[in-house]
Parts: sequence; C-alpha cells; structure tokens
Amino acid sequence: MAAPLAYSRAMSAMHWGIGGLMLGCIGTVKASQNTQDKALKAKYMNWHKSLAVIVAFAVPARIGLRFASKIPAHIPGPKVIQWAGDAGHIALYGFMIGMPASGLAMGYYSGYGVPFFSGTFLKGAETPNKALGGQLYFAHNIMGQALEFVVLAHVGAAAYHTVLGHKIFSRISIF
Repeated sequence: MAAPLAYSRAMSAMHWGIGGLMLGCIGTVKASQNTQDKALKAKYMNWHKSLAVIVAFAVPARIGLRFASKIPAHIPGPKVIQWAGDAGHIALYGFMIGMPASGLAMGYYSGYGVPFFSGTFLKGAETPNKALGGQLYFAHNIMGQALEFVVLAHVGAAAYHTVLGHKIFSRISIF
C-alpha cells in the first residue's frame, strides 16, 4: 500500500497542539527568566509547569498514534536532508519525553511539587532529595537550551521546504 500524501487529522492535531504547548513552555520560562518581578516570575513558572503537565499526558498518546499511523513518504530530495529531518524529529520526540519527565521528577524530589494552574498536580517528596533535585534541574536546563535550537531548526526546515516550493503545510494541515 502506498504511503498517504498527508498525515491523518489526528496526527496533525497532535502536531499543532503539542507544538503549541511546547512553545508555551519555552515562552513562559523565557518570560520568567527575563523579569525581576518575583510575583510575575512565579506566575510564568506556574504556567510553564502547568503546560508541561499537559504535554506529559499528551505525548504518550501522540507516540501511540504515531506508531499506529501510516505517514507520508519523505519529500524527494537529498538523502542527507531526509536523514537530518529524521534526526530532528527523533530529537523533538526525545525532548517531548525528557523535558516533562525531568521537570516532574525535579518537582517531586526537590520537595516543592508540581503545580497545575491553581491547584497541585504532584506533591513534593516528604523527605526531599535536594542533590537529585539539583541534578535533575541541571539536566532539565541543558535539555531546555538544546530544545530551543532543535525547535528553531524545525521551523527553519519548514521555511526551507516552503521556499523550495514543497507543499509541507498541506501534509500536516488539520483541515
């Protein structure tokens, strides 16, 4: 059976939904890093963590759907570009798993817990492990910095293909 010309609507909706959530996570943490107002910083971090909780639950569904779905073939072109696209997507999936997992674990082991908007998603450990929490913070921070570059590369690749006249957005459209 030939590969479909476009992703399923469910896959497309997951792409744009989780992509938006990930951009929200990046944007809110950047906003927090760029303000001195402690109350505003806390508000941004609450949003960052709350959006990440949604990502943590959406990603397993996305991965299951990805393995259950037929996907379009690569856009014709140099193999190195196709390999770079595959590597970029694997990296994005890794970050979609690693960022929420490290953030949730960091919140738990630090003893602070993880908020979910105006409530609590995960209570912190009764006996915090600050050393482990610190290691998780370090890993989360490094992954976050790398994620920014991978997202920029993903957007750049979309621009590259668009300039070349490839109809990539019709492949991933929910309409």
